[in-house]
Amino acid sequence: MTDSLKKRMLDIFLQFNRIRRWKSVLDTDQVSFSLLPEQFGSCKVGSGTYATSEINVNNVNAKTEISIGKYCSIGSNLKIIDTGSHDPSAISSSDMYYVFAESFPKDKLKTLGILEIGNDVWIGDDVTIFAGSVIGNGSVVGTKSLVKGKYPPFGIYAGTPARLLRPRFSEEVKRRLSDLSWWDMPHEFLRQHKELLMRTDIDKSIPELEKLVKGYRDSHA
Repeated sequence: MTDSLKKRMLDIFLQFNRIRRWKSVLDTDQVSFSLLPEQFGSCKVGSGTYATSEINVNNVNAKTEISIGKYCSIGSNLKIIDTGSHDPSAISSSDMYYVFAESFPKDKLKTLGILEIGNDVWIGDDVTIFAGSVIGNGSVVGTKSLVKGKYPPFGIYAGTPARLLRPRFSEEVKRRLSDLSWWDMPHEFLRQHKELLMRTDIDKSIPELEKLVKGYRDSHA
């Protein structure tokens, strides 16, 4: 292997690919940026979301789209995987265009689909998520889980592959929280009522929050 080809492969390895660690952003509803380098797709991150380390994104390409909602808590070493330009039905599963430093034909790019992580999702450490997955609002994903598929809101999921361990709340509470969509409230409102959002006496705290949210929305209609 020539030195130039070794360097090219090292560059590819280094570029494969990290979303930078970001601090919680409260002055805008959403942060959008390209995966680095830009030909490797795009990512949208909602307000109030934070990650405790960089996020590894592997096998992505220009078709890869990642959407992460508001007020998500993401643990260390999250890995996101797309199909990239590997095709197991071909003679070689390797991406020969990258190996030989040539641009991959855009008409051959594939993706597993848009990755959608909802609002107020808590993801533990060392989780792997495949592109094309949908994690519903208010879900919890346990440490070292492998996520592939669709996961309804307000569930606690874990395992390889991840499966439902139990719902966080009753169907009635899930409906009321979905109707509230508190994560769409202004930052100052949430700052003022943050202790209410962290209470565990659900039967009392949800009616209080519903009253406050309704009052705010009525006064700003």
